[in-house]
Amino acid sequence: MFSIVCCLNSRNISSIFRFKIIFLVVFILISLPVSAQTAVKVLPSLEEAVQWARSYHFHNPRPSDENEIVLSDAELVYQVKENYYGIQVKYEQLEISKEVKEHFEKAVTEAEEKYESDEGEVTQSAITKLKLGLSGTLNDLVQFGNDKKLFQLRLGRLTGREIHEDIAIGERSLKQLEFKFQTVAEYLAVRKSSARNLFELKEAMIEINRARAKVQLSSDNRKITRALLVTEVANYDFGIGDEADLFEALIIYTRILVGHFEALYEFNLSVSAFERTHAGGTQPCLATK
Repeated sequence: MFSIVCCLNSRNISSIFRFKIIFLVVFILISLPVSAQTAVKVLPSLEEAVQWARSYHFHNPRPSDENEIVLSDAELVYQVKENYYGIQVKYEQLEISKEVKEHFEKAVTEAEEKYESDEGEVTQSAITKLKLGLSGTLNDLVQFGNDKKLFQLRLGRLTGREIHEDIAIGERSLKQLEFKFQTVAEYLAVRKSSARNLFELKEAMIEINRARAKVQLSSDNRKITRALLVTEVANYDFGIGDEADLFEALIIYTRILVGHFEALYEFNLSVSAFERTHAGGTQPCLATK
C-alpha cells in the first residue's frame, strides 16, 4: 500500500515538475528582447501589425523612458497606421524614382553619344538638363529611402519587433481606404453614434475631404502622365523625339505620380485621424519621438 502511494505521489510530482518547466520556457520566450527575435522581412497586414502593437504594449505597460507617456488604444492604433502607411507610400515613391532614374541614365548616355558623333542636333545644354534631372532623381531616392527607414524604425518600436531594412511589400501596396462619408452628421447617422468632440470631428472631416479631392485629381492626371511618358520615351528611342521633350515628360511624370501616392497617404492618414478623434484618443503623445 505504501509503495502504491509513493508511486502516485512521484507521478504527481513529476507532472507538476513538467508543468513548471513548460511554463518557464513559455515565459522566457515571451520575455525575449526584440534583438533576439528574427527581423520582420515581409510586411504583415495592417490588422496583424495592430495586433502586435497591442500585445507588445499589454506585456510592456510601463514606458522605458520616464519622459514617455502610456498610449491610449486609439492613439496606439493611429500611430501604427501612420507608420504602416508611411512604409507603403515611400516604397511606391522609391519604385517611381527607380524607374525614372533608368530613363534618365539611358537618355544621358544616348545624348552624349550623339553629341560626340555629331549625329542629330544635341546640344550641351540639353545634356546638362538631363544630368540635372538625373541628379534630382538620385536625391529623391536618398530622401525616400531614409524616410522609409524612419517609418520602419518607428513601426518596429510600436510593435516590439525589428523591421528588416529591405522589408518586402508583396501585394500590400498603398490603396485608398473605403470612406465615403463627407459630413460628420452622415457618419454619425450611419454609425448610430453621438460625438462629444464635434468641433474636432468637423476639423478632421475637412481634412478628409481636402485629401479626397487631391486623390481624385491626381488619379486622373496619373493616367494622362503615364501615357505622355510612354509616348515620349518611344519617340526618343526611335529618333523622332528630342531631349527637351523627354526631360519635361520625366519631370512631370515624377511630380504627378509621387504626388499621387502622397495624396493617398494623406487621405488614409486623415481618415485614421478622424477615427482616432471619434474614439477619443487624441491625447498628446511622446512615445515614438
